[in-house]
Order: sequence, then C-alpha cells, then structure tokens
Amino acid sequence: MGWLVNLKIALTALWVNKVRSFLTLLGIVIGISSIVTVVASGEGIQQFILGELQSFGTNVIGVTPGGSDDDQFGPPAAVLGVTVDSLTMDDVEALADPRNVPDVTSVGASTTAIQEVVKGVDGDEVVVVFGATPNYFDIQNLDFEEGIAYTNDDVRAVSKVVVLGDTIKQDLFGDESAVGKRIRLRNGRYRITGVLAESSGFSFGIDLGAFAYVPVTTSQKFLLGTDYVDELIIQVTDEDRVDRAREDVIATLRVEHDLREGDSNDFTVRTLKDAISVIEGVTGALTLFLAAIAAISLLVGGIGIMNIMLVSVTERTREIGLRKAIGARRRDILFQFLLEAVLLTLIGGIIGFIFGSLGAYGISIVGNWDFQISFMAVFLPFAMTTAFGIVFGLYPALRASRLDPIVALRYE
Repeated sequence: MGWLVNLKIALTALWVNKVRSFLTLLGIVIGISSIVTVVASGEGIQQFILGELQSFGTNVIGVTPGGSDDDQFGPPAAVLGVTVDSLTMDDVEALADPRNVPDVTSVGASTTAIQEVVKGVDGDEVVVVFGATPNYFDIQNLDFEEGIAYTNDDVRAVSKVVVLGDTIKQDLFGDESAVGKRIRLRNGRYRITGVLAESSGFSFGIDLGAFAYVPVTTSQKFLLGTDYVDELIIQVTDEDRVDRAREDVIATLRVEHDLREGDSNDFTVRTLKDAISVIEGVTGALTLFLAAIAAISLLVGGIGIMNIMLVSVTERTREIGLRKAIGARRRDILFQFLLEAVLLTLIGGIIGFIFGSLGAYGISIVGNWDFQISFMAVFLPFAMTTAFGIVFGLYPALRASRLDPIVALRYE
C-alpha cells in the first residue's frame, strides 16, 4: 500500500475525531510553544547582553580590587562585599606609562557610588554620585549634550566640579541650561561643567543619565574619605593586543604592589572576552534548563498521544482485521498508525512553533531586545515532535499490526 494512501487514511481518521484530536494536540502545542519561547527568548537575551558589553568596546580591560580563586572567572573580593584598598591613583600612573604597558592608550579610574540628596525643581532628588577621571567618559563612550567634562587639572586640584547625566539634569533644572550652575553635595557647592547626552541611554537596564560624576580625588576626599579607587578601566590600542596587554597589566600591578613570586594577586583583571565567555555559558545553561522544564509538558502530551492511539486501535479493530483479510501486511498497518501519531505531533508542533514564536516576539518587545529565531529554535521543536510521535506511537502501532485478522473480524 502506497504511503499516499496511508497518509489519506491517517488524515481522515484524525478528521473524523476532530474534538479528540484537538484535545490531544493541546499537550503538544503547549509543550512546543513553551520550548520555542524559552529558547528564542534565551537567545535574544544573550545577544542583548553581549551587545551591551560590546558597546563598551572590545579593547577594554577592567581591574577591580581584591583577588579571586580564579583570576579570570572567580568573583573578586569587592563583589563579595569585602572592602579592599589595593588600587590607588599610583597604579593609574604606572599603567598609563607605555614603558610598562606598551599597548595602552588610556587608563581611567572610578570610585564607588554614593547617594546624595539634591534640591530639584519639584523637590528633593536623590543623586547617585561616582568619582571618575576625565578620560572615563571617553572610554565608556559617553557623549555630552552641553558643556564638557572636568579636566585633569581638576583632578589634581581636587576641584568641586560635577558632570550630570541628562535624566538627573532634567529633574534638577528642567529645560534650563545647567552648565555653570551649582548643586550642593554634602559639604560643598559643586559647579556643573557638562551634561551627558541622552544618547548615553541605558546599560543593562540602568539609566546612565541618572548619575552624577565628580573628579575621583574630590570623591575620595570630600564624599568617601578614602585614598583608594574601586575600578580601573584600561583602553588598549587594538582588540588583538588585549591578551598581551592583560599580561603587562598583571605584571605591572604585581610590581607596584610589591608582590613576590608565589603571592596571590590582590586585584582581579578581566577582559570583555572573559565576560562574554562567562555570559554565554551561563545564559546557555539557563536556557537549556528552562527548556528541559518546558519539555515536561511535551512528555505529558506524548503520553496522551499514546493513550489516544491505543483507544483508536481498539475502536478500529474490525477495520484492521478487514484490511488484513484483503491483503494488508503487518508493516502496512504499522506504518498507518505510526503515521497518524507522527502527523498528530507534527501538526501540534507547527501550531506550537507559531504560538511560541509569537510569545518570544512579545517578550522581546517588552524586554527591548531584538527578536531572535535561530536554527536551533526551529530544528529542536520539529525534531522533538517527530521523535515523540515515533516513540509514543510505536507501541499502539505494533499492537495494531500484531492483531490476528480472524479475531479482529469477530470483534464487536
């Protein structure tokens, strides 16, 4: 018997029992749509995060205080809430020296954030203030809407000057120009030298325009009362030279910190490549884990298909006996019922893929990242539905093919 005939019989059998077929499809639809949504959303989130990282530049090296069990991937002590004062402005000067790090173009430093209350046009505003060197803005690709950044002279003179993000500027001054005006931060009045452009936008969901920046030395002396910095950002001449520059940075800091051979680093050096590797691993594992959870509903749907196919074999026992009596072979019966199970799962898979894609698209709009449908998000659902159709349809199909035609014809 030709496969086209079997296909026609299978479609007819599914159509005759429309309600039962539809209810059986629901389990497959829910399972596949969940998997597609999770996989596609996971890919979109991963690309969004990687895009955010790459916007900082692929030729940037970050240094944080405190060592880690694994210099590349372990969390530094600072991340774990331990105060570490191993980085200073002397390190900035040492790393900026091309004799120590030949491939460096710029070295920036920043201090930890502190919250200050500032009087705005509509009442008091809470401003998050960072200490930073002037080149911090260039390294982070932050543009100015008006005015300019403070200068290195301001850093050396510990000047009370400040750069505002566009959001906080709007809250404090409305549509008025802010450059040249002053705001009070704790124990002094700070002159505004510039306002960041709105294009500075968001980073990992954080509004960069909601921050204010003062010279790093000013932050140390007047706001924090410390003599160390919390982060160094090093810009390298070219992405291809990052690995070599990283080794030079480690060697220079070890000398500056008087670390002997065998001593652990009291700092952590990371590159964008390190961050990307970690993020790809974490998001990939999380997506796989969530997809596995979603697959449980698909397993339930597969069991439902096996149950319905067994019922179908019982209901069509006389039909099977008649077909065998007129010459149908065991493999013809086997193929017919197996085809019905696979068709059922494939139809559910197609519907589930459509709903899953729509769900992932809706999530991408809410999350503000690009909609991603990769080969895996397409291949995985259809491979799984075909496999489930064969696995859960095989037993009912074997049972149908093994029926004795004489017994089947006598079945009431």
